[in-house]
Amino acid sequence: MVLVTLIDQIDADLKAAMKAKTEPNRTVLRSLVAALKNEQIATGGDLDEAKQVAVVQKQLKQREEAAAALESRPEMAQNEQAEATIIKKYLPEMMSEADVKAAVTDAIKETGASGPAQIGQIMGALKGKLAGKADMGAVSAEVKRQLE
Repeated sequence: MVLVTLIDQIDADLKAAMKAKTEPNRTVLRSLVAALKNEQIATGGDLDEAKQVAVVQKQLKQREEAAAALESRPEMAQNEQAEATIIKKYLPEMMSEADVKAAVTDAIKETGASGPAQIGQIMGALKGKLAGKADMGAVSAEVKRQLE
C-alpha cells in the first residue's frame, strides 16, 4: 500500500486543477505547494505529517485573518474566505471539545500534575499527540481550567 502524503495530494490536485483550468483552486493550490516546498527547504528535508498540517494551518489562518481585515471590502473578503474553504479540505478533522477535555484529563493523570506550575509539562506532552488535530489554544485553556 502506498501512503499518499499531504504534499502529494495537494500536488495531484494542483495538476488536475491546471488541466481543468479551475482558477480559484489553481491559485490556492499553487500557494500551498509553494509554502510546503519553502518549509522543506527551510528545514532541510522531508516534512512529517504534523509539519505539513502545520504549514497548511498557517496558510488557512492567513486567509482567515485577511478576510477579517478586509471587512470594508466585501468582494476581497469573500475571495479570502473562498480560498480558506479550499484550504480546509486538506486539514484533518479537528477533535471535538469533549475529546480535547478527555485528552487533557488523561495527560494530567499520566503526568501526575496537580497545579498550574505543571502547565508547561502537560502542554509538552499534549503537543506531540494533538498537534494538527486540535486547536492548541483551546487545549491550553482546558489545561489551565482543569489545573486551577
